[in-house]
Amino acid sequence: MIKNLTPHDVVVVGESGNIIKVFPKSETLARCSVSRRVVGGVDGYPLYKNTFGAVENLPAPKEGTFFVVSRLVAEATKRGDLLIPDDTVRDEAGRIIGCRGFSRL
Repeated sequence: MIKNLTPHDVVVVGESGNIIKVFPKSETLARCSVSRRVVGGVDGYPLYKNTFGAVENLPAPKEGTFFVVSRLVAEATKRGDLLIPDDTVRDEAGRIIGCRGFSRL
């Protein structure tokens, strides 16, 4: 079983562009906490330093279940049950419209 813990639908697309599966976005989002502070500026725009902390809202591992999360969450926890969308597919405007599969860290 695969559960999506991101704020976006995860669309798996076949080689011919057909939609194979849609994993709906989640109400519960696995995220890293972040603290942000201004450390300067560039051309009049603030320059921030972000520090990422603990992962929030990530369920405990469950036998036979994988969780789709952001790369940041996967790197912070290094669990084998976390999946990251991989081999992204883009439309003519360059927007990501899906992926062909998943990867693990």
